[in-house]
Amino acid sequence: MSPRRHRTHRRGLLAVSVLSAGAVAAAGPAAAVASAAAPSPAAVPASIVLVDLDPLIATLQSGPLGQLLTGLTGIQVGDLVDGTAVHRLLVAVTTIATPQLTQLSDALGQVLKDGLPAPLGVTVQTVLRTITNVLVDRGVQIPTQTQNLLADPPKPLATAPAPDPVTVMRARIADATPARDGRSARLSVSCPVVSDTACRVTVTTTLGGRRAGAPVRATIARGRTTAITPRLTSAVSRRLASRGGTLRMTVRTTGSPRGPLSVAVPFRGSAASR
Repeated sequence: MSPRRHRTHRRGLLAVSVLSAGAVAAAGPAAAVASAAAPSPAAVPASIVLVDLDPLIATLQSGPLGQLLTGLTGIQVGDLVDGTAVHRLLVAVTTIATPQLTQLSDALGQVLKDGLPAPLGVTVQTVLRTITNVLVDRGVQIPTQTQNLLADPPKPLATAPAPDPVTVMRARIADATPARDGRSARLSVSCPVVSDTACRVTVTTTLGGRRAGAPVRATIARGRTTAITPRLTSAVSRRLASRGGTLRMTVRTTGSPRGPLSVAVPFRGSAASR
């Protein structure tokens, strides 16, 4: 029966099969692959917080472990975390020559001794235990350090909890009116007090569906309101002052999951006032 693997959609929450040490020692390397069983709930302590493992995986892959693992089996360290190649690796170690398998065992033991966060530490223990039993079956003397490491493996490293996601609220348009000279507009934008950070906004303007000026960027402290005067082109300013029109201003908040807000500001123009 093939070993069972359990994985979730999140990379950091993989649960891997843990071998039964007694059964492996009795039955040899073939049983090391065939007798894998699901881990008990205590295998990964509930107090361990699983976070992004990418930086650690990159370091291990570029080190001796990653070079040996990929060179001998074609499997990368990241594949072990995803669980896509654990079974293939457990089968492959039974065919690797003893000198190279001993080197791989030493590399696994070194990273395990240094401490690994769950679930990578559980996976490394599984692979190291399998390799150890294969070497025992071949008559190789296992170093005392490796035996002690498997008998009393180090607890997984407790990693710092991932920071809570920052909530950026969408800025609100408080008021929008034409300027007194009739050639521009005045826009009042407020940042909600419940926002975790200040609101970084970008204001764009259009007239008749065409761009009316350069974008204006501003940072508004939470709970505050800021007046913004868009920079319009001279042609648009003359058009609004003489013939009027509807200037549309759009406010986009950087980092907010909600879309932009728009407001239309009508200009009468001097010609329409006659």
